[in-house]
Amino acid sequence: MRGKRLLVSSVALMLCIVSCSGGSVSRSMAVKNLGKEKVVKTSGSIPDWAFDKPMFVKNGVLYVSGMFTDAPNLGKGLHLSDALARAKIAKSLRERLRDDLTYASEGLEVENTVLERILTSSTDEIVLNGIFQNSQHYEKKQVQTLSGIAYRYDCFTLIEMPQAAYLAMLDKVIKGQNGKPGVTEEFRAKVDARQRAFFDDLTGVNAEAETPAPDGPAGNASAEAGGSVDETTLDR
Repeated sequence: MRGKRLLVSSVALMLCIVSCSGGSVSRSMAVKNLGKEKVVKTSGSIPDWAFDKPMFVKNGVLYVSGMFTDAPNLGKGLHLSDALARAKIAKSLRERLRDDLTYASEGLEVENTVLERILTSSTDEIVLNGIFQNSQHYEKKQVQTLSGIAYRYDCFTLIEMPQAAYLAMLDKVIKGQNGKPGVTEEFRAKVDARQRAFFDDLTGVNAEAETPAPDGPAGNASAEAGGSVDETTLDR
């Protein structure tokens, strides 16, 4: 009987050693592969605007891209990439317009409160009504973590803003300040000329960038089914 108990104890000890050893090997492999990524699904080929052409003008339309990486799910990634693109275009327009309003007001004694009102009203209006989503793209990644395999999403959004609509809206806002000191035809003309120069500077820059129709192949990224598969392993 004593011999049987010793045999059972020995077998239990061996099983424990094997189990612990297996856990150590698995953890060791996880540590070795930690951070390794593999793209397992995409909404199509990566458009060049995603990385190489973040802002450009083509055919009278300003295009701006936004990117959000390592999102925990597709919906959040697409939403945040869109929000970042809109924030980027609003910031760029606001900074340029502030400089142009200051330049145009030199020698005309336009009150700072009037300039600020034009700046705020025009940028708020364009963000609410003048910016449209053109297309979206995503990549689904398989990522090795210490706790196992996880999935993350890199998401990209391209938004657009027609130049003519923006300039017309800006002119309307300035006309709304008619009668205020310094808000003259000369002031309006100088602002308009500087704003057109802003678009001209971006026209032709990366003009060959892909600008798919909103419902094109890359524009339907919110539907995860049907994406292509890329089994290329990326050590990032």
